[in-house]
Amino acid sequence: MSEAITTARPYAQAAFEEAQKLADLKGWSEMLLSLAEAVGNPEVRAVVTSPRVPKVQVESLMEGLLGGQANAQQRNFVRILAENQRLLNLPEIAGIFEVLRADAEKTNMGLTTWKDAPKGKIQKFDVSVARNYLTEEEVFQLQRLRETVE
Repeated sequence: MSEAITTARPYAQAAFEEAQKLADLKGWSEMLLSLAEAVGNPEVRAVVTSPRVPKVQVESLMEGLLGGQANAQQRNFVRILAENQRLLNLPEIAGIFEVLRADAEKTNMGLTTWKDAPKGKIQKFDVSVARNYLTEEEVFQLQRLRETVE
């Protein structure tokens, strides 16, 4: 599991940076969550992992799952994942992306108080408490992702 997260982290970071640049964190979040759920489907997983299916067909399948909603950057991101055989890392990528998104969208990571607030620096132990800042919907999405991975 930790290897999958280590592998997923740079992809999630790249997706996050692109989403921030485009001011579309929500759109990227929805795309990643949707594809993460899709690769949890046994039929999709079988196609993605089959050595008999050409990468072009896998890319085409993933693009089809995106529908017409994806922008050029999102399609390119999925193409890179397919080329690098990282599509099965989508649940981890989506989970890391959600944490990055929540951090970016919430002032002070959603903390309303911390040691030496408001002038003091937020410390590592404050951050561990900050994991409680996700909304119910965000927690639900992450739980669904976790179930997909397990």
